[in-house]
Amino acid sequence: MAHDIKWSKVQVLGKGSYGTVYLAIANRVGSAFSSPFSGLIAIKSAVFQNSLSLQKEAEILQDLVDCPEIVHYFGNDLTIESGVGFYNLQLEYASGGTLEDLIKKTGGKLVEYDVQRYTRMIVKGLRCIHEKGYVHCDLKPANILVFCSKAGRGNAVKIADFGISKITREEYGFVKRKFCFRGTPIYMSPESVALGEIEAPLDIWSLGCTVIEMITGKHVWNCKGLEDLMFQIAFGKEPPKIPETMSEHGKDFLRKCFVRDPRKRWTAEMLLNHPFISETECLKSTKIRLIGCSSSISRRLSSSETLLPPPGFSAFPSVLPGHAQYYGNWVSSDPEVKHYSGNFKLWGGGPAYGFESVRSKKKYLNINLVDLMSIITNPVNRLPMDEFNNINELK
Repeated sequence: MAHDIKWSKVQVLGKGSYGTVYLAIANRVGSAFSSPFSGLIAIKSAVFQNSLSLQKEAEILQDLVDCPEIVHYFGNDLTIESGVGFYNLQLEYASGGTLEDLIKKTGGKLVEYDVQRYTRMIVKGLRCIHEKGYVHCDLKPANILVFCSKAGRGNAVKIADFGISKITREEYGFVKRKFCFRGTPIYMSPESVALGEIEAPLDIWSLGCTVIEMITGKHVWNCKGLEDLMFQIAFGKEPPKIPETMSEHGKDFLRKCFVRDPRKRWTAEMLLNHPFISETECLKSTKIRLIGCSSSISRRLSSSETLLPPPGFSAFPSVLPGHAQYYGNWVSSDPEVKHYSGNFKLWGGGPAYGFESVRSKKKYLNINLVDLMSIITNPVNRLPMDEFNNINELK
């Protein structure tokens, strides 16, 4: 897959055993090139003699090019620098860095709703990978890229880094394969460590490890060394510890990922129907979902007021008293008592809630948080602090 893309390096984004990743500007492109990042692309480059893994990655990415949850592959080329030949992959640029970076930026903990959304995207990507007959082999936060959502409503994530991925299909059907140990040890599954089995269930186990890392900011295992880690994964009787702060759906989702018998471990297709991530599709709806959480805000939050998160959600991070944002449609009804609805978001990164607000003839607005709707990462405006005016007049 070779498009007429001319590019120039801007800076180094990262280095690894495969080579170097550069941020680049596409100076001249073919008609097949369309990047959502205004000409910015990522170039994954290695000396040609050492580029076998990159060439294999290019073949896999070409096969997965229609999957939106996989980093997009534009093509490849060869360049000569100081007499040395380089093989280059032209990839979609992730301005948000990696999921590992995002976990660190949030202080090691993500809101569970975001974990649900990201997990659904990852599972969709795994379904594509497995349906095409591949095993990623090294699924982890560092190999998941973060992109700004086109809708402006939060990040999207995509699976990347297929350098050590394996094919589990042959021309005449599925063939079980065994390989020597590969991947990042702490994300490996029992059968991959003990038996060298590299099959799709390995990626599901790694997914569970990744979800725990998003929730806690910590690795799933806490072992003294590599030997201790390998023994714990392969022969330990205790399953990975599931965070107590997770919702019941979240805990059950992880149990399905951590079934020790790979034949009984849930597949990506099965997980897509699990309530932990299938429910996120429902949350995108504008329909009201009563969750039994009712807290009131009158103009400003006093320093003594505390808003509790709804059932199944972790605590609000860094919520500042008196700060709020609004987004959505405001609708008036009764001429005596005004009824408005829309979305409400706590300032400081907490989840957004659908709300119903009732205003009498007084000059303030009571907001009752009763309905969980969609999460609005970037609300369009800020709720006035002292007077609720100019919101469709609030007549």
